[in-house]
Amino acid sequence: MKKPTIPDNEALRIKSLFKLDVLDTPPDERFDSITRIAKILFDVPIALVSLVDTNRQWFKSKQGLDACETSRDSSFCAHAIAESDFEALQDRIFEVSDTHHDDRFSDNPLVIDEPHIRFYAGFVLQSTDGFNLGTLCIIDTQPRELTDLDRKKLIDLGIVAQTTLQSLHHQDKDLITGLYNRRGFLSIAEYMLATCKRNDYLASVIYFDLTNLISMTPDHEDSFEKEVLQRFTSVLQDCFNQADLLSRIDVSRFIALTIHNKDTDVKQFSHRVKEKIHNQVIEIDEKLCLEFRSGMITSLPEYLENTGRLIDLVDKRMHDSEYTYSYKL
Repeated sequence: MKKPTIPDNEALRIKSLFKLDVLDTPPDERFDSITRIAKILFDVPIALVSLVDTNRQWFKSKQGLDACETSRDSSFCAHAIAESDFEALQDRIFEVSDTHHDDRFSDNPLVIDEPHIRFYAGFVLQSTDGFNLGTLCIIDTQPRELTDLDRKKLIDLGIVAQTTLQSLHHQDKDLITGLYNRRGFLSIAEYMLATCKRNDYLASVIYFDLTNLISMTPDHEDSFEKEVLQRFTSVLQDCFNQADLLSRIDVSRFIALTIHNKDTDVKQFSHRVKEKIHNQVIEIDEKLCLEFRSGMITSLPEYLENTGRLIDLVDKRMHDSEYTYSYKL
């Protein structure tokens, strides 16, 4: 058996998958309807929406299969997502016509034993940022080949599955700023802090409260408030790296989560962030007169690994003048 290769962008691919917060979630009729249609449309005993995690493939939806997951090493879908050079939609179909005559799979445990895979075809499902997350796949216990019409049908159904999968991402987003909302922050922060703990790094949370957001909005004009929020978001994005997690957790409050080596001077780090934000706000608009208070919590990830507790701690610090400071520009 040939094990699937690991994509070069694996770390970013896994991060993109975790952002969806979909792994190990209950069955979803939106996906189940797709696999039911695929099973009938292609007249196969098994149809799946499969997502490839670090060490396994997990089935968000399954028809004709009892297992909820299998090892990544024996996963056909893991072979499919290892491909990266897709010039056209049809290139995203990974097909094995007869496993018994394919050296990669002839001694695969999923071929030798249940479910006795003889034919496999999977359409690679991608995230909004272009990472391969898994497949919509059909499986048969008899050898066969896709016709041109079959391929068109699988692509069409695969795009529906992909759109449904990508829509989960938007549930974690703040519609005004495009940053993660509270739900998105909690799901991704948990993954980031676990990674931080494994690598023995420090974790810092920098929080911001726009204290005069409501008062500076003339006659409660939504368009002006939206502009202020989007400008401040732009400031934060310029001051933090892409690897940092930015979130708008409620109307006027923002959080940034970053990790760094234990030898990092966190006071200097905090000073640099403050200075960059100060300069950015002035550069955007000297008349904005934006007031906000901010603070930073730095600790070992063991202390912050409960993301719910992290939000509670931020809530408390937001109202504790000892840990906050203000700007009026």
